[in-house]
Amino acid sequence: MQINAVKTARFNPGENLSDFILEHLPDIAEGQIIVITSKLVSLAQNRIVPEKKADKEDLIRTEADK
Repeated sequence: MQINAVKTARFNPGENLSDFILEHLPDIAEGQIIVITSKLVSLAQNRIVPEKKADKEDLIRTEADK
């Protein structure tokens, strides 16, 4: 197994994740696996809360399944 980190431009909230990946990894070959952090997915889904307005306990209760 070979693991390569890829440096990209900054990802902005609401940006299209598929387009971003294709722009920064144009030579993806069949069989390769791409790992994307949950932080990047959250930004793509616009699921962000300003730090000053965030009550950590309320966020946990809202997002927790159980």
